[in-house]
Formats: sequence, C-alpha cells, structure tokens
Amino acid sequence: MHVRSKLIRVLKFLGKALVGLLLVFITLILLIHVPAVQKIITRKAAGFLSAKTQATVAVERIRFSLRGSLVIEGVNVQDAAHDEILAIGSMEASANIFNLLKGKYIIDQISMKDVRAQLIENEQGLNIQFILDAFQSPKKKETTSNAVNIEFKR
Repeated sequence: MHVRSKLIRVLKFLGKALVGLLLVFITLILLIHVPAVQKIITRKAAGFLSAKTQATVAVERIRFSLRGSLVIEGVNVQDAAHDEILAIGSMEASANIFNLLKGKYIIDQISMKDVRAQLIENEQGLNIQFILDAFQSPKKKETTSNAVNIEFKR
C-alpha cells in the first residue's frame, strides 16, 4: 500500500507538471498574437537586421499567426550613406505550419506590393554586397549537411 500511494503522488505531480507546461505553451501562443507583443518582435527584428548588416533597416509591422501566415509591412533598407536600397509596402507569405515544423520549407504563396529596389554596381560590386557579406557564413568547414528543400507554390 505504501508503494502504491507514492506512485499515485508521483503520477499526480507529473500530471500537474504536464498541465502546467501545456498552459505555459498555450499562453505563449496567445501572447504572440497580441499586437503589442508583435510590435516588440518587430522592433527586435529590425534592430537585429540593422546591427547585422550595418545598414538602416526599418519595419513598420510584422503580423503572424499559427495558421502559417506572415505579413510584413513598411520595410525600408538604406545603406550607410542613407541611400534607399529596398522598400516594400507589404509582403505576405503563407505556408502550412506542420510542414514548417517538420523542416519542409514549402511556401504556399508569397505576394509583395509597392516594391522599390535600387541595385547599383560600382567598382566594389553591387550596393547590396555588404548585406550579402553579413549573412555569409564564416570560413567553410568540410562538413556534410542535410539537404534543404525549399518549394514555392505561388
């Protein structure tokens, strides 16, 4: 009887811990749908991109949902001389969230509106070379990697 009561207590504890983790997960999911939280994520993303590329990156708004849709509005990228390189009024993308979680990058649809891009080639190369360099991995090591399959439907 003593062993059985300990087993019941352990099972109750594990059940409560599982329910607690589930509640935390659901709360996080609900939080990322709140506009104020999405605004914080937008500022952090623009700040990260600005720091990474050493350019001015401004993003007005990012909205996303667990259904797999993403909307980015008011993107503006300027180089160090404050010359506009890219401006996007709005960009929408949709994908099946389950495919993304499985590592299958299948984008159902991408649409962009009010896009302006200015690519200039000078002696140093394209005016976006610093952006390409910022996202280039450091020295390549001889390693094997898994193949990444990206598919666009529309």
